[in-house]
Amino acid sequence: MKNKEVKKSIRGKIIGYTTAVIIALVVVTSFIMVFSMNSLTDAILLDTLQPMVKEASKTVEGNLHMLADRMMSLADDKRLTVRNANYEQNCKEVLIEAKDVYELYAIGLYNKDGSLFLGDEESPKSINSEIIF
Repeated sequence: MKNKEVKKSIRGKIIGYTTAVIIALVVVTSFIMVFSMNSLTDAILLDTLQPMVKEASKTVEGNLHMLADRMMSLADDKRLTVRNANYEQNCKEVLIEAKDVYELYAIGLYNKDGSLFLGDEESPKSINSEIIF
């Protein structure tokens, strides 16, 4: 009987020590990971986000240049600059062509005071008010 008690207590001690060592290892490695991951995350974010931001800004710049070029080519269209009896019809044709060719969401011509002269149903009625994208 005494031999069984000794075996149980040795088995219990081994399980207890093993459990304690495993818990200690988990706690130590968790602390190491928390502190190292904070610095690694900052370094990784800086290494990856800076080039991504540069590329995104180049893309935005390119899109703005392309949009400005398209608007300038529209402004140079003779149908918009020559006022004659068919001026309004000519303007509508230019807007329809531009919307199809350039795949624009909305397009319109505005008066000097900012009110809509001609445009599609998606065009804001005035550019003096806040435009929501």
